[in-house]
Amino acid sequence: MPFDGSCVGFLGYSILERYVKYTEGFIPIPGMGIEPKPYLLWGSRLTRIYRVSIWMTVFAFSAMSAVHLEEILYWVYMIRACRKNGSAHWFQTIWFKIWVAGSVICTGIFFGCTGINPDFAKIETNLYLSASLVSLVLVVGSGWTSYLFPQFIAEARRLGANQDVLGRLLYVNVLNNLRTTFRVAYVVILLTLSVDGLTEAQKINNNRFALDVLMIAGYFSIFAAETISLWVSCLLPSSPLIVLGPPTPQECPGVEAGPVASLRSSGGTSTRQCHRQDRGRRRPNGKCMGRSGRSTQLGARPSVRVQSRERHVYQGSRPSLRTASTQGTWCSEWKRYNLSTRRPLLQRE
Repeated sequence: MPFDGSCVGFLGYSILERYVKYTEGFIPIPGMGIEPKPYLLWGSRLTRIYRVSIWMTVFAFSAMSAVHLEEILYWVYMIRACRKNGSAHWFQTIWFKIWVAGSVICTGIFFGCTGINPDFAKIETNLYLSASLVSLVLVVGSGWTSYLFPQFIAEARRLGANQDVLGRLLYVNVLNNLRTTFRVAYVVILLTLSVDGLTEAQKINNNRFALDVLMIAGYFSIFAAETISLWVSCLLPSSPLIVLGPPTPQECPGVEAGPVASLRSSGGTSTRQCHRQDRGRRRPNGKCMGRSGRSTQLGARPSVRVQSRERHVYQGSRPSLRTASTQGTWCSEWKRYNLSTRRPLLQRE
């Protein structure tokens, strides 16, 4: 979770840094006045503590970049899955593999920038510069997903997603735009401070007021963006099947559109049982082939309720948007999805 990773890392860094600097205090420096004690004059114990705080910053930036990259790639996966009627699990897609590789690369960059120089000032400059550049690339990706998100909502509405799903997607769209704004803010701040740290004059870093204001604004933007990420993670659909909704009667015979679907079976055989028995072999006339080879006509039986893992029930009817070659697959995937979540697709009332 983003709050447990990056925010805790930054909090630990702040606590250790304040402890070290307030313990060492200030000393008079000729020609400069009263200044914080330079790190070259610190004791060995406090030097080690401060180095631990830097490693906590590295961990925080690594966690933040991993979460940011995962959000971008997950939304790309959701958008593509809904457009192409795909049902592959997130962990089985190429996007998950790209996320793992990208997270490892970002972590290696941050650890490499921290370990190549023993100078604390240079370490912080290199770390913040690399973090700001990585975040800049990720912010561009966030802007791209923000641009595509309204189209994704329109696609979900066209596919027949219910009002609950659409309402949550619209709310996520607002939060995503707000989160992207905070991310742009901290990227600009970090990039400004790190680039100024590479100059000889360091006008911004040597200005105490400007440095404090920018650092407070930057860390606040990071905290706000990661908190919104935690909020969004509780609202986003866990599967494209939730957005696309249950299959239509044309796609899966025996399942009627609407909050209540009527399953008629004179022989007491449900659609789910038929799927288990004949593994999708259903006749066009609505008969179910049992293991014995005898067909069972779907007749009058008690109604059943169509429900999903997140209790999003498809409302109303919609035309079939899938081709004949994919309808059977979609019916099977929807049933398999509900079976895997241990909640039945069809539950008797």
